[in-house]
This record gives sequence, C-alpha cells and structure tokens, in this order.
Amino acid sequence: MQKVCLNCGIRKDLKNFPHDARYRSGTSSHCRKCRGSFASHWKKANPERTKKINDSYYKRRRSLLERIQSLEKYLGMAWDDDSQLHQKINEQNKQEK
Repeated sequence: MQKVCLNCGIRKDLKNFPHDARYRSGTSSHCRKCRGSFASHWKKANPERTKKINDSYYKRRRSLLERIQSLEKYLGMAWDDDSQLHQKINEQNKQEK
C-alpha cells in the first residue's frame, strides 16, 4: 500500500512513514525523510529549546542508570545477568514479607 507525503508530494510505501496513532491510517502524513529534515531545521532554529529537551532526557536517563547501578551494587550482580537478577529480586521480596 502507498501513501502521498503531504510535504514533498511523492507517493511512497507505508514503510516510509513513521507510526502515528493519531491518524486513521496509523501512519504520519509526512514521510520519514521530510520529518527528519523538519526536525533538523527545527533543532537549528531552536538551540535553547533543544538543549533544554536534551538536558531533561539526560537527567532522566542518568537517574535510571544510577538506580540500576545501586541495585547491581546492592545485589552484587550485573544487570546483564537478567534471569539471575530477577530471581535475586524475587528472593529479596519474599524474605521481606
């Protein structure tokens, strides 16, 4: 199935349009290339806002990583040991009850 991009006017396959639940088709009305171009221009035109958004993301991501690291230290296991880590957490929860 194909769709026409509202920005460039080129008919493209649906795989060239990002998912967007707001639209009936389930995809954005602008192709990936046009959305990428728009995002690049917007970032250049709004450096302060871009920095604020990036800083906010970094702060949230950093707090998540710090929580994971403290959990690893507390349990004495690496996050990569996924199944063992979950077993250890479940054991800790059972002991606390």
